[in-house]
Amino acid sequence: MPDTTSATERIGQRLISIDPERVKSFTTRNPHLENIDTSLGAKEEDLQAEQIIKEGIATKEIIEACIALPKGNLGNAHSMFHALQECSRQDRHFLILEDDVTVHPNIYSFIRERWQEIKDADFLALGANTDALICFEAVKGMKLGAVFFEQEDKHPSHSRINAILSSCSIKNTAIHKLHNMFGTCAFLVSPDGARKLTEQAFPLDSRPVEIPLLPHLLLGVSFDRRINSVFKHIDARICIPFLAMTPNDAKSSRV
Repeated sequence: MPDTTSATERIGQRLISIDPERVKSFTTRNPHLENIDTSLGAKEEDLQAEQIIKEGIATKEIIEACIALPKGNLGNAHSMFHALQECSRQDRHFLILEDDVTVHPNIYSFIRERWQEIKDADFLALGANTDALICFEAVKGMKLGAVFFEQEDKHPSHSRINAILSSCSIKNTAIHKLHNMFGTCAFLVSPDGARKLTEQAFPLDSRPVEIPLLPHLLLGVSFDRRINSVFKHIDARICIPFLAMTPNDAKSSRV
């Protein structure tokens, strides 16, 4: 008999947010999503350095480095760390979403129809920041590094994102081996993948992150930077075309 298990029965869903108004905007943009845990995370200014170090989220060096950077990295890492722990604890796949993302209207159909591929991956990105390098295997075993050239593509408006996703059929979406990307606006993670990310991406520390085609090493001050050093050790994949997108501008980015 065919498997009639729905996507929302297969997975847990967690929204990463600290702002009720942003949660409201997220819900308005994504009325097709349901049963999402929208519990607010801790604000970065409310987190104590001792707590972050004790929980294994970041080292003292990274906490000090983040002082000179825009706020958000440590708060986001804290929320991601606990979402991954919950995924592992529940022993089920999680769909983890950031609050500035718009998700394809047929995402649940995609999950249901492609479950055999999805369930075997540690990590499946539904999208990535479009103002940064992406590296994936367009042909098996052959890495392709790519960037979006047009400014309107680097920071697309929500209306443009809606138009793009609405015109994209899930039947034309391929799943490719992922090597590098920035942004964690929407991804599926398995319980094993969550355990691997928790163990290998945390605590955020001062080890440099090397990204092909970038002229310099990066300091691992954020979760989305640090996981680039983990992808090569896990089964990480990405959807092409994207099934989730974010403007990734100063107004929409995490705070």
